[in-house]
Formats: sequence, structure tokens, C-alpha cells
Amino acid sequence: MKIKQHYPHVDKIRPFGKMLRWAFLNETGTMIKAFFMAMGYFVKSAFVKDPRRHWPLKRIIQVIAESAIFPDLSESARKVLSDERVHTVIFGHTHVYQYRQWSENKEYFNTGTWTEVTSLDIVSLGKITKLTYVLIEYPEDGGRPRGRLKEWKGYHKIEEDVAIS
Repeated sequence: MKIKQHYPHVDKIRPFGKMLRWAFLNETGTMIKAFFMAMGYFVKSAFVKDPRRHWPLKRIIQVIAESAIFPDLSESARKVLSDERVHTVIFGHTHVYQYRQWSENKEYFNTGTWTEVTSLDIVSLGKITKLTYVLIEYPEDGGRPRGRLKEWKGYHKIEEDVAIS
């Protein structure tokens, strides 16, 4: 059984923990089967000889612990920003948009996704589509470019001259 065949939107539900709790209560058999399939995959990956498919046990535990469906990349961004030459990090495709600023000159943006996400949080319950992007602005004085997390609300309309006959 492949989970995505039965539940094509499983990777578009957040928070993942609430979805798991709901599934254990309402689809217990499916969840138990999926759990044992995942554990079987991880055990097999730990002992396979092919280096392209082998996962060390430490990495398997890390993936399970962080519920990697919606990873928080802010710590990865912080590591990149530790390089003094880097002032801005932009990630995307994590289904969750985010902005963090650690100091005046260290910013992290995550644009999330432009696909529909189902939220189980009571504050934002339902289907959400946020078309978020980062706008980079370059100051005229030659200073450091600044980013702003923005939401696309529609199509850009290019101005046209009116033809008078």
C-alpha cells in the first residue's frame, strides 16, 4: 500500500502531528499498517549494502524525530548565515512560509508553497493557498539589498498607451 495512492493530499496537511492523531483515531488500521511499512523501510535502509540507498541509523532517527513532512529550515538558514559574507537566505517549497531576523543584517525567508495546503490549526482551519514570494529591493545609495515577504494577489497588468484615431 502506498500512502499517496490512498491519500493524495497527505503531504499538504499541517500540522502533521494533528493529522497523525486524527488518523490514529479515525483510520487506526491504515495507520498501523503505514507505521509498520515505514519502520520496515527504515530497517531495510539501515542494512542495505548499496551506498545510494543506505541510511545510517542516526539519520533515520533524526528523520523520524523531526517529522520531515514540514521541516523547519530556520536552523539550516542560521548555519548558512554564520558566514559573514552572507546576509540573506531564501528557501522555499516547505509548505510553510516564514520570516526570521537574527540581527540587523541576517535575514531568513521561506516562501512556502503555491499549492493548496489543508490546515488543522483552529486559527486557520481549512484549505489555504498563500502565493508568497520574496521581493528583493536594491537601494539607490548602493547599500545592502533588502528582502520583503509578500503575497501575490493577482496578475500584474502592464500599462498601455491608448491609441487615439
